[in-house]
Amino acid sequence: MQQLRWGSGSHPGHVRAVNEDALIAGPRVFAVADGMGGHAAGEVASSLLISAIADAAERAPVSQETVRAAVVDGRARMRDVVARRPSAAGMGATLAGVAWCDGAAPDEVLVFHAGDARVYRVHDGQLEACTRDHSLVQERIDAGSLAVDEAATHRDRHVVTRAVSPATEVEVTIDRQRAQVGDRWLVCSDGLTDIVEEAQLRTVLASGAAAPETSARLVAVALEAGAPDNVSAIVVDVVAAASPATPVPADGRDGAATVPRRGDEVGR
Repeated sequence: MQQLRWGSGSHPGHVRAVNEDALIAGPRVFAVADGMGGHAAGEVASSLLISAIADAAERAPVSQETVRAAVVDGRARMRDVVARRPSAAGMGATLAGVAWCDGAAPDEVLVFHAGDARVYRVHDGQLEACTRDHSLVQERIDAGSLAVDEAATHRDRHVVTRAVSPATEVEVTIDRQRAQVGDRWLVCSDGLTDIVEEAQLRTVLASGAAAPETSARLVAVALEAGAPDNVSAIVVDVVAAASPATPVPADGRDGAATVPRRGDEVGR
């Protein structure tokens, strides 16, 4: 049986007065939403989307259908806000996350995303990208018209081609992947990956520090590099469950939960 241990951190960065990122960390779902649409609208959009995901995870077993329904609910909540406040019509949020499903094999997870928030996994010491940006520069890289090393400074690097918003019904990409004991997962907003190279991400993730300290260090590294955008990072470690799960703290920033075998109940 697997056990999850995690930590999370978020900061508005050095330029923006408001943190438009929102996140959920544990016990089975870990996700970051990066708000778009400017002050107030972006902050509200990300919060509504994460609240919808949290509510869905509380109401029903975690599954692919749960994730999709939560995104639909998040869009509906945004539409309700826009109906009351038309000036917020441009709101939306990118999204990335990983979820351990109820009733599935213990090593099966759902990785979901829309936009340029990302999920990574450290497996056998190697950093692996588990998502592929929905962005204009990524489309050009895939088409062979833009080199990877040019993307970081390209004028369109922040243009996303997919996001959760009240104006669209874009599908969130959901993939089934494997999570093995010893793996370390990172869920983050583009405020981290825009300023911290993957080589440095790997170095911090491989430092041996616990998940809460590692997530805090990732945010600190982004701040040390200038952090012009909001920065959020969730680190999840998959470890062997040697004892019953410990209670999940109320703030959700550090905790542990047992991942059940098929048919077992979730350790709380």
